[in-house]
Amino acid sequence: MELKEYRIKEIGKVVTGKTPSTFDSENYGSDYLFITPAELHDGYKIVDAEKRISVKGFNSIKSNTISGNSVLVGCIGWDMGNVGYTEETCATNQQINSICEFKSFCNPLYAYYWLSTKKKYLFSIASVTRTPLLSKSSFSEVFIPLPNREYQDEVVKILSTINNKIQINKKIIAELESMAKEIYGYWFIQFDFPNMNGTPYKASGGKMVWNKELGREIPDGWKVQKLTDYLVESTKSKIQVNQVNDSVGNVPFFTSGNAIHYVNDYLVDDLNIFLSTGGNASVQIYFGKASYSTDTWCINFSEYTSYMFIFIQSIIGYINDNLFTGSGLKHLQKDKFGDIKIAIPPENVINAFNKTVVNLFKMKAANMKSSRILNEQMNELLPLLMNGQVSVKE
Repeated sequence: MELKEYRIKEIGKVVTGKTPSTFDSENYGSDYLFITPAELHDGYKIVDAEKRISVKGFNSIKSNTISGNSVLVGCIGWDMGNVGYTEETCATNQQINSICEFKSFCNPLYAYYWLSTKKKYLFSIASVTRTPLLSKSSFSEVFIPLPNREYQDEVVKILSTINNKIQINKKIIAELESMAKEIYGYWFIQFDFPNMNGTPYKASGGKMVWNKELGREIPDGWKVQKLTDYLVESTKSKIQVNQVNDSVGNVPFFTSGNAIHYVNDYLVDDLNIFLSTGGNASVQIYFGKASYSTDTWCINFSEYTSYMFIFIQSIIGYINDNLFTGSGLKHLQKDKFGDIKIAIPPENVINAFNKTVVNLFKMKAANMKSSRILNEQMNELLPLLMNGQVSVKE
């Protein structure tokens, strides 16, 4: 396979992102995605972002925005080198260099796949004072070896097939989580869980009583307890995030954030909740063998674990604003977390809830495992296809 080397600036336009002024609230809204390095952790196609900006905000940084098929590369920070791809008209912050307006001889996704294997290399050529930085000019000069366009298209076809299956799994996982929340809302916010006759409790005239501690009505016979009354704490982990080699292992490793890595050994099994203790509040749940970082609190609530997880999700903003304190890096005040009070359904109700919801979490775990296998297949294929060691016709 014949390869020809091009500088990145020769295959497309390089754009460094910019953040609209945060002093003007009108710069932020729902019109355009505002992509940050957080969205690059999952890789592949970015179709949504945690932050969005308005038309005004977009126009204020228009020369730093991107449109059409674009490859995004994190170029600042210790996790630099993460890569994403988008087809959206959008903006990024200044930590991201993007390639857009690709020349016809380069398939944008081929460039994405090539760059996704070069994280260590990009880090090695970055300048480091306090923080690693790969400038726009240095990034633009990186050489990328390209085969002919026909070969690129075939490689992209193979790898995109795998990526698309992973994307489907992600959608399924999101739908499973949504279903669990919807059932929780129907049963424990509207209080229309099935009564003894199988009809919705509150809608069928089930007795509700005022509870002073919660300041609202709850079903008759329910009690109010503190989270600590049911909380079971797993052994604190001694594993730092930077000790984890994400390229090995099939056991999910939960961190103080949304990122999930993978390791060989597990610390817990069955259904557990993983709550961040440093920085910002985040919470995840997983059924099966798992591990977690030293700044992640692994807890469960026995048969109430599913119920408590969705409840914690629903108040994660409150936890972040009120239970994370500290002058530098904020940390979770576990004692105050344990003091939170919640209405406790009777055993027959929670058992009926678990029959459905725990199965949803089991299916989520199965889809995560499937995606991990697909990722491993792609990681094995990627360098072989890029180097021409495997024919695209094979």
